[in-house]
Amino acid sequence: MHSLWQIPELVHMILELLSGRDQVRVAQVCRVFWVNVLPLIWRHVPQFFHVVLLLPEGSVMKYIEARTMTARYRFTRTLQDVDWERTLFHTQHTTEIGVTINDELLMGFISNLPSKPVFPTLRRTQIRVQRGEEVPSVELMKVFLPSHISSIEMITFSGSEAPGEAVLNSIANDISLPELTKLSVTIFADGLGPAICQTILSHRGIQTLTIGLWSDTQVAPILQSAAQLPHLHHVFISDFSATNQETNIRFLPGGSLAAVTTLEVVGDLAFVDAVLGLPVAGNMESMCFRLTALGEDEATFANCLHSIGQFTRLKRLDVELDIRVPWSAVSTLAGCRELEVFRVAVTRYGSLDITKADLERMADAWPRLQELKLKSLREHVLGISHIPIHHLLRIATRFRTLRKLCVCVDATAEGNPTFDWTAPEAVANEALEEFDVDLSKVDREAEVIAKMF
Repeated sequence: MHSLWQIPELVHMILELLSGRDQVRVAQVCRVFWVNVLPLIWRHVPQFFHVVLLLPEGSVMKYIEARTMTARYRFTRTLQDVDWERTLFHTQHTTEIGVTINDELLMGFISNLPSKPVFPTLRRTQIRVQRGEEVPSVELMKVFLPSHISSIEMITFSGSEAPGEAVLNSIANDISLPELTKLSVTIFADGLGPAICQTILSHRGIQTLTIGLWSDTQVAPILQSAAQLPHLHHVFISDFSATNQETNIRFLPGGSLAAVTTLEVVGDLAFVDAVLGLPVAGNMESMCFRLTALGEDEATFANCLHSIGQFTRLKRLDVELDIRVPWSAVSTLAGCRELEVFRVAVTRYGSLDITKADLERMADAWPRLQELKLKSLREHVLGISHIPIHHLLRIATRFRTLRKLCVCVDATAEGNPTFDWTAPEAVANEALEEFDVDLSKVDREAEVIAKMF
């Protein structure tokens, strides 16, 4: 073997570039590669049963559950420390683990624990709570939630109310997690709102909070609990439920998310408008909102933009929606003088009808803008810009700091079909690193349909 492969730092850098499957293949080449790639392979373990398969042959039995026709694993005998030696040698590198609560394997796992910690370097745990009534013990949860963990991602499926509440109560009351900074909870089960609030309030070091609602759980108390976290800077919240959440949100105290610097909201227009009305101008630097319901309510959308316009430190704004963009309302964002990235993406029956004057106003309002993307996620673009390409390039020069310009334009607009990309005006803006023009034809029939909504 060449002496080059005897340098651990170089080998590690090369192996990190490989996919997980290729890393496994490399591990079978020779011992030098095996030693270096082992920490990478076992750094992220998506399912706990991968760890169990390292145990001695015959100690675990695989069977098919008749009700769900899924593979399950069961311990066949009591394990000793010597049985765990090979497993612990691998799991000492594990920093991320995925575990499914209410799996029969886990219920038998607690009586077969080794004397040493199974995951001494674990930093992130993904917990999936399946349907069932059996409640996991605190001792079991401590295995996957050691004191040095910094991130928890939890999904509670429908019918998992009892075990889901038990897991949340363990995190809130029974397990000390002083280094926890990231908490993500996706809720398909009902009635877990109080337990989530208690969990949030018991870990005041949380900096990033992600809440996904697929049930009737009310988000207002969760936001009120989050407002009491002194170090909370990043909030990601999505509502896919059929509950009208916005009414309760509007009754929350003003400035509830005043310390947040990054906010991402996904939901219908009324829900997004209610959440955007909570923060006060000051610290917000990055914002993203995505609308999930079809509907044309330009007044509410304009109100959303008005709320965003108060964030004078805003540097990044991403919007995804399926309504006609009232560009006259975009003028309310003129107060965001530090804006560097502005992205708008429309879906289904959304419209990107923008004029030359609109772009000129953007150039005047945002002197620090570096990236402007006005794109459609549909194959046929509705109401796309009718601005000739040579006008677009001319306007781009007014954005003195612009580096990326991506827009949808009508292929049939004046001068576009015969535009010469080698002409001097096509390369006039030397600062422009990326100029992406989507030459799409307008779907006239779809435009008619869109006006019916």
